[in-house]
Amino acid sequence: MKSALLDLLKNNALSEDIKQIYYDFKYLKFFDDYGASCFAMAGLLCKLLNEKGYSARVQGCHSLIQKPGFDFHLGGEGFAKKEQIDGHVICIVDEAYLIDFGLGNVRKYFDELFFRCIACDLTPQENLLATLELESGMHVEWRTDWISPQIEVELRLQVPYIQQLLVVYHRYQKNRIAHLIQKNMKLKKTKNERNNDGLFSL
Repeated sequence: MKSALLDLLKNNALSEDIKQIYYDFKYLKFFDDYGASCFAMAGLLCKLLNEKGYSARVQGCHSLIQKPGFDFHLGGEGFAKKEQIDGHVICIVDEAYLIDFGLGNVRKYFDELFFRCIACDLTPQENLLATLELESGMHVEWRTDWISPQIEVELRLQVPYIQQLLVVYHRYQKNRIAHLIQKNMKLKKTKNERNNDGLFSL
């Protein structure tokens, strides 16, 4: 499960696009640097999906992650630590799918054994956007019975940072193959150096 995408989408085209964006973000270390900032990640993801022709928007919510004997409230009222913002945001696509790329804070509390991102169908009920039962035994809910009033302000503050990340992403996207070739060359060089040092190479 570590550093994985949980992709439960029935829309094959969207699924493939989400996987590509996930691997791009992983390569660019966006999850390492911004994974705990759901505002930046959701805002950036929505812009990229809108560019691809989807109808994507940011949705305020809070998330409840439960395992036996423990509840974790992501973005719940009163759970923000010092210098954190109350609330959580995710990306809604075509009013049918939920994409959460801002789970970095959850991973901190589960020894990085939680997914970096989750993509699933919306299953709306009263005050619920979606619920999941994970193979690990965890239960996940994205709830709308409380939405932080700070969300709109924080999203506006994130706009210039998202624009900067878009520039980085588009630059990488145009040269994705060159980046991957360069990465493979570095890996081969490292492998050869280990072999030359007499180390066993897997």
